[in-house]
Amino acid sequence: MFFRFRLLPGLLTIAMLFIAACNTPSEILNPCSTPPQVSVANVTGFVQGLRMGSIIVSGSGQEPLSYSIDGINFQPGVIFEGLAPGSYTVTVRDANNCENTNIALVNDNPLVSYLRDIRPILTDNCQISSCHCDGNSLCFATYEVVKEYSQGIKARTAGRAMPPEDSGKFLTEQQIRAIGDWVDQGAMNN
Repeated sequence: MFFRFRLLPGLLTIAMLFIAACNTPSEILNPCSTPPQVSVANVTGFVQGLRMGSIIVSGSGQEPLSYSIDGINFQPGVIFEGLAPGSYTVTVRDANNCENTNIALVNDNPLVSYLRDIRPILTDNCQISSCHCDGNSLCFATYEVVKEYSQGIKARTAGRAMPPEDSGKFLTEQQIRAIGDWVDQGAMNN
């Protein structure tokens, strides 16, 4: 804002000029125009056989960040433990008090093991001739490849597109659920 006073004999003129902040970044006007981000990195439904889960989150934004699963008790740590099965709203708050949320589901399904549960399903039904085996462009012989494609594996098995009908292989509902639960639990190498 700019003021100009002009004194003339017998006349006083006041002119006011308002200068708009057109080139001011929106973050200055609204620090929450780019809210912090929060993602659920891992959810465990069972801990050592007990129905007590944990949620591990990650976030980005204006440091320092704090996290909450109840919207009240914020903490700097990213691990929430001792959780009963259920749906939790995970909130991240940044240095500007801007917040964002994500949903985490601690289910009561047992922790699915890659080595015990998933690898045998893939070995028997996917790592077969002309499918995802050695020499093929997409081989499911290593955990790293399976992890990279885990979301697609979940979607294709749930939609019954994998294994294909002409392969002579078939997944049970329990196997499909195990793959989905394993992916939802973070597709861990356990």
